[in-house]
Amino acid sequence: LAGSNPARATRLTLKEIYLQKKRDIEIMRSIIYNNVEMLRCDEEKGRYEFFVPITDSFEKLPKGRNPRATDSESKTYKRMLNTLDTAPAKFEDLNRGVQATATAIQYDATNKRVIVTLNPERKDGNFDGGHSQDAVYEKRAEIPPGVARLRIDFYCADLSDEEIQGIAYAKNDQKPQQPRNHADLNGQFSGLKTALGPTVCNNVSFFDGDPGNYRVENL
Repeated sequence: LAGSNPARATRLTLKEIYLQKKRDIEIMRSIIYNNVEMLRCDEEKGRYEFFVPITDSFEKLPKGRNPRATDSESKTYKRMLNTLDTAPAKFEDLNRGVQATATAIQYDATNKRVIVTLNPERKDGNFDGGHSQDAVYEKRAEIPPGVARLRIDFYCADLSDEEIQGIAYAKNDQKPQQPRNHADLNGQFSGLKTALGPTVCNNVSFFDGDPGNYRVENL
């Protein structure tokens, strides 16, 4: 076309690609765990499992597609804290650990280091085992180095909400996930919340760990 500038158009296209890649890099988050023990490495399926040492620098995975909040007053949570207090070395045997999604896993076998890359836009993070992780985080500074470990199972495949729900139901042997948890996560109560209004909603429990005197399924 007359007056067009192909070179400029090419530069703009490349710039757009560069900015997109730069944006993708900027939103990514990385967590590094040292002195890990690898339990599973299945690159084809995108499955990785590690024992991660519990130290005072332990970093929590963000909450991913986990519909349940941590109930720090529950018997299960208090039992975890007690194990970490009285028998931290047995924690890995008495706790099923954490299940989480990640965009990428890089494992350095020589240095026993794993780099976990998380994408907030994919809601990467723990989708089951949040109580375990929060208990570890609460007690991390009180546990002697090299004594206790937390099992973390990573899924790097593009799991659907249904697949994650199935894994959570199958693995959760402490307190089964309730259907209302995923119903709330998927927005199925949005219309009800609008109809009830914020004042009433504050007194309704829509998912496990949500404060409220009335459970949504009993309304």
